[in-house]
Amino acid sequence: MSPDASFFRIWDPVILVLLLVTATLTPYEVAFLEDFSEDFDSLWWLNRVIDIAFVVDMVLQFFIVKWVSTRQRFTQSLRETSSVYVRGWLLIDFLSVFPWEFVGGVLNDESVQSLSLLRVIRLFRLLKLVRLLRASRILKRWEADLELRYSVMHLCYFLLLCITVSHWLACLWRLSVDDLTRTDTWIAAVSDTVDIRSPLSVYVASLYFSVYCVTTAGFGDVVPQNDMERLIAILTMAAGASIYAYSVGSVSAIVASMDEDNNAFHQTMDNLNAWMNEVCLPATMRAELRKYFHHTRNLSKEPTYRRLLGHMSPVLRKRVASHCHSTWVQQVPFFASKLVPRLERDAFVMEVCLRLVPVSFAPDETVVRHNEPAQLLYILKRGLVIRTLPALVGNCACNFRVLAPAVIGEDFILTNFTRPYSVRSLTFLDGYSLEKRGLEHLLRHDEFPYTKVVLRRQGLASGCPSVPGPQWTI
Repeated sequence: MSPDASFFRIWDPVILVLLLVTATLTPYEVAFLEDFSEDFDSLWWLNRVIDIAFVVDMVLQFFIVKWVSTRQRFTQSLRETSSVYVRGWLLIDFLSVFPWEFVGGVLNDESVQSLSLLRVIRLFRLLKLVRLLRASRILKRWEADLELRYSVMHLCYFLLLCITVSHWLACLWRLSVDDLTRTDTWIAAVSDTVDIRSPLSVYVASLYFSVYCVTTAGFGDVVPQNDMERLIAILTMAAGASIYAYSVGSVSAIVASMDEDNNAFHQTMDNLNAWMNEVCLPATMRAELRKYFHHTRNLSKEPTYRRLLGHMSPVLRKRVASHCHSTWVQQVPFFASKLVPRLERDAFVMEVCLRLVPVSFAPDETVVRHNEPAQLLYILKRGLVIRTLPALVGNCACNFRVLAPAVIGEDFILTNFTRPYSVRSLTFLDGYSLEKRGLEHLLRHDEFPYTKVVLRRQGLASGCPSVPGPQWTI
């Protein structure tokens, strides 16, 4: 049984919710509810439902595919999966589902209470908290499916940690009182303001004490009254202060790292402003540079994206690049020709997408110079350009405005061709460029025979042979 099966997409959230209920309810029961009898009330039934769910989960663990470290492979064999589970999580899971309530109910008589064994049995019920270790297995399986940023996940983790620790310390503070009739306890000291017959009222007072210990507020209106309470108070303050300091430091680091891109851009702009002041650039040029850097701030992320692509397998790399850029590549007619079989066309588009380079131009900047060699193809995403053709008769040149999305430089497939026109940007211009030698390298192999034919025909239709040159045999 695979842990990625559709059944576990429903089962895992159920188990996770039950884990949260266990982490909250079990300490509260042990500390504030002293009745161990098998009363058929809602709380008793809730515990039984949770126990049954975890027993079912234990059985499922014998059949889930597991990693065998000695053989360095996954296994579906029942014998091997059972062996891995028995050596790993079985003892922890067994302790978490053992019916300590029934043991307490059997031993709930005067002779046992005189030996204080009943109180020990109550504490054994806290072993149910080892169920929380199951959460690591579930979250590990979910890690690939979660779309949350790790910084957000860590913030949620620290928030949950502070809440859980405060709750557990409140329960521990209540356990410091073993007899409500004693007068030298913290409960007796606050009995004027707290209804000691109400578990909820006592819990609120305990939680109040634990929270101000964790947050180091320390109002001092709930104080220990005997040595045992002082020892537990010391433990509470030490644990609470440690968790609080750790959480504050970690959260501060996470918040600072959540906005790394903006921080890096702001640092770049500060460096730019300092440099412009040092070289005494005129005000108009400074404003122009700032506008350009603001417009192209996303280009600074491109090296990071390229590194991520480099870490992917070849097939995943092509699929991701195709998803990001295929819409723009298909703007080029001879790259998306219907004369090419679909499988070859899709594979060729993927390869072209991997070779695209992001480019950006400022307003009134030359994109293509007159009579320059045709070496680059431009695929425009945003912006407006003007294309100027030299005058054939008279002195009037022909100007054409081109609004993105558009393609400029399709003639780069021609051999030894110089462009008889120029292109200049009228606004900020964003797009991609493709080098001619990259296309030549791609077509040098025999993986795209139909694409070669289409490009060759396109070149002949233009009156010139197309890349990579006369060595083609079509």
